[in-house]
Amino acid sequence: DEFIRGEGTIEKIPFRPQKGEMYYSIDNYNSAWGYDWVGTTRDYTRLIAGIVFRTLEEAEAYIPTWKERISKL
Repeated sequence: DEFIRGEGTIEKIPFRPQKGEMYYSIDNYNSAWGYDWVGTTRDYTRLIAGIVFRTLEEAEAYIPTWKERISKL
C-alpha cells in the first residue's frame, strides 16, 4: 500500500557472505582485495566495520569514504 501511494521507503540490507563465498574488502593500504568468507575474527571485524562488499567495484568505490572515516579516528 505505501509503495503504491509513493510513501514507502527501501532499506538496503548489508551484504553478509555465507561460508566459502567470495567477498571484497579494503586492506591496510587502502586497496580492495577479494577474500573467501570462512568466519574468522578478521572476517567478522571487516563486517562490523562495514567494509564487506559483494563486488570489487563496490569496494573500490568505497575507498574514499573509508579513508575519510579512518582519518577521523
